Amino acid sequence: MKSLPPKLVILAVYQKKSAKEWKGFCYPYDITCYASTQEKAIKKLEKLVKLYEEGLKEYHYPEHLTLKGLSDKEDLKVFSHIKKIIAQKIKEEIEQNISEYQKIGKSSFQLKNNLPATGYFYQPQTCLCNT
Repeated sequence: MKSLPPKLVILAVYQKKSAKEWKGFCYPYDITCYASTQEKAIKKLEKLVKLYEEGLKEYHYPEHLTLKGLSDKEDLKVFSHIKKIIAQKIKEEIEQNISEYQKIGKSSFQLKNNLPATGYFYQPQTCLCNT
């Protein structure tokens, strides 16, 4: 049986407290990057994720590479805040209009506390058919 893509992919960028640089990460792939601006970080991260997902698809989404989690402690700290916002956003979107929620697309988020972080999440399409 083939493995499937993850149910939820999250791309996030945040400004590092120790430096004037931005760090991006992708959950559940544990992909990271650094850049001088928020915009550069998200673009760099998107390119890395696209390449990674192409490889995952080619090799039928091996679980040990598809569901890696996050290894960096600072990313995990930011992620603990982000996942709460995403869960609330998904809940609100489903309650407002579940039909709209089913459409393909990505949803953005932004942390409004003292941690400058932003990004988006999406749910890859899966096919449960025999192909």
